[in-house]
Amino acid sequence: MQTDRHEHTGQVLLGPTLSTATAYPFDAAPFWWLWSAHRWPSYGPARLKRRALLMAVLSWLPLVVLTALQRGPATADAWLTPILDLGIGARYLIALPILVLGESLFVGRLSDIVRHLQRAAFVRRADTARFAHILATSRRLLAHRVAEVLIVLVAYVISLRATGFGSEIGVAQWRLHLLPPDTSVSSNAQWWRLLVSQPLFLICVGRWCWRLLVWHRMLRSVGRLDLNLVASHPDRAGGLLFMAQSIPALAPFGFALGCGVAGALTGPAGSHFIAPAVLGGTMAVLVGCLLMMAVAPLFWLARPLRRAQLRGVFEYGELAVRLGRRFETRWLRERHSMHDALSAPDFSATADAYSIVDIVYGVRLLPVRTRPLLALVTATLLPFLPGALSLVPASEIMHYAAKLIL
Repeated sequence: MQTDRHEHTGQVLLGPTLSTATAYPFDAAPFWWLWSAHRWPSYGPARLKRRALLMAVLSWLPLVVLTALQRGPATADAWLTPILDLGIGARYLIALPILVLGESLFVGRLSDIVRHLQRAAFVRRADTARFAHILATSRRLLAHRVAEVLIVLVAYVISLRATGFGSEIGVAQWRLHLLPPDTSVSSNAQWWRLLVSQPLFLICVGRWCWRLLVWHRMLRSVGRLDLNLVASHPDRAGGLLFMAQSIPALAPFGFALGCGVAGALTGPAGSHFIAPAVLGGTMAVLVGCLLMMAVAPLFWLARPLRRAQLRGVFEYGELAVRLGRRFETRWLRERHSMHDALSAPDFSATADAYSIVDIVYGVRLLPVRTRPLLALVTATLLPFLPGALSLVPASEIMHYAAKLIL
């Protein structure tokens, strides 16, 4: 059972007790009263899929209908042109649903990490109240109304400034481009994208970013606790390597952003030629930003890991010295026979002890592995693959493919 103790007399808010059936504290989020990813396990995946489909239809279908109505029945491509726009389709039909569906993975992974911190006794008994306060504060920040207002304001500012107003001659009527600020929006489809589609997409991105900011703040507070780490843990991270599982949980976020950026570079029906330098620079900037967002919170664990390593170096170092002296005294100074050496367990015991000491000296100060990083990078770059392949002639692709087969 969860117990919410909301004190109104100035006492500390302890928050609910953790259990395997809750996503606390990450079950909260901006606009949780509209939808909440933490309800997915109880409501079922069908409800979450319907929600993602509804948001995709709401942001994309009116653009197509309003564009066709404005162009009129005389235009043959009134329906076909907006449907073939890769930038619009990638952002609102692929990226937006993935942002909604991927929240359940991200929330579940962060919640598992928080529960494991407590169940595996990484938080000492003396710091239990402080840890509960950190979680309660994080949950309040996640559902804070100021965050909702801030996200909406930023979404509309970016939509107005980066998307621009008006239309260009020969460009589809629903597409908004960077134009002079005194140009007005001339079509209903443009107004819909300006006021509904683009802000809705940016609000979903803002939910992910706000959770990441709160996650960053929470790990900063956790890193200041006297964590009960094991310097000789085989993961060479004091037992905290499981924290790296937060990195691949960002793969849906990276894939969605990659779809949006790659679609914007490609343009309608692949009409834009992507310069290799532009494509490579865009991919590098996007991957770099995502890696920084994913890895930066884990840097706050470097201080407790360093303390555990220093403590282990002295404690296990003393143990290694004692075992080494005992081993040398018995087998080098007392000159036992070779037959006794082959049957004695001293050699394997000493080797095992030294391997543990080697683990202590090799403790990594950042609990990160290569595989989670590769998972995030691959998911982010995957949407750029069609654009990258378009830069290579089809004859060369077929030539190398034939070499692989033959």
